[in-house]
Amino acid sequence: MNFKERESGESIAAAKRATAERAREKITLSDGLVDHEFEVEASISLESGLYLILIEVHKDGRKEEEGLVFRLNQNETGDEVFSFISDDETVDAVFTEYYRILDSQEEPGSK
Repeated sequence: MNFKERESGESIAAAKRATAERAREKITLSDGLVDHEFEVEASISLESGLYLILIEVHKDGRKEEEGLVFRLNQNETGDEVFSFISDDETVDAVFTEYYRILDSQEEPGSK
């Protein structure tokens, strides 16, 4: 499933620059029928592309407990889209890198 960023939302380029200090930033994506609001948990760059871990925020403010992995792609017209990743191998690779980054930030002298 592909999502395009809603026109009034923050630019995808800004989402690409999401770092630890930008975590928890909210972005709104649309599947064409419904808008979905997410918090950016992390931006992860792998050889296969740039991925975002997003946590869905419901209209009542309740947050999902698990993050979803999206890859940034370009469609045939050159627009950037968020593609939901369901492939377990890719999801595992994204979260492995995410936890590696978190662990390295917790080590003494890494701050």
